[in-house]
Amino acid sequence: MAGTTSNTTAYLSEPAERLLEIIGEASGKLSVGFSARFPDLPLRQARDTRNFIARQYDDIVYQIVWDTITIDIPDLAAQMRAAVNEMGFS
Repeated sequence: MAGTTSNTTAYLSEPAERLLEIIGEASGKLSVGFSARFPDLPLRQARDTRNFIARQYDDIVYQIVWDTITIDIPDLAAQMRAAVNEMGFS
């Protein structure tokens, strides 16, 4: 988010951080069987990201949040859709 003001950064980052917290929390609620069946899903990373945001909010790098939202989350969504389809829940 280069070139943005601190107000704009805060305005955009708070909902993005909340989204990452929700995804991380949800990933922790998936069954052990699901996690074992799809070990390549970055579920642990999602939980770790959630924990970092919740506990070390003063150390958040907004460019990393932005990259996560714009690059990693769409990839994760595609992987989750594929997993759900593989399980026959499409």
